[in-house]
Amino acid sequence: MAFYGLEGVQLLGTNGWNDADLPRLTRQFVEGAIFTDGFFRHSPYPFVQEFVERYFSKYNEEPTILEAQGYDTAGIMLTLLNDSRIQNREDVRRALAQLQNYPGVTGATR
Repeated sequence: MAFYGLEGVQLLGTNGWNDADLPRLTRQFVEGAIFTDGFFRHSPYPFVQEFVERYFSKYNEEPTILEAQGYDTAGIMLTLLNDSRIQNREDVRRALAQLQNYPGVTGATR
């Protein structure tokens, strides 16, 4: 943006921008920028806070979207595989296709 002399442009970015160093390194070029993310580690939801605390106590670092997605994926699969009605791969496939509002740390998944 500096190279091309662009100013006053509002940027829209991905979760790759979720970095505390970004504002420091890019200063005025990200003023007013908006980025989306699939996981908010500072969520007020107790189950998200519990996940973050447990993860931090085990690994001594905060989880990122990758750890949160892995946690939700494992939770979904364990929930399905503990269901006595699921007997084979087709049952798993069908259950995944019908999944509605699984309460994961990344949000409600379907």
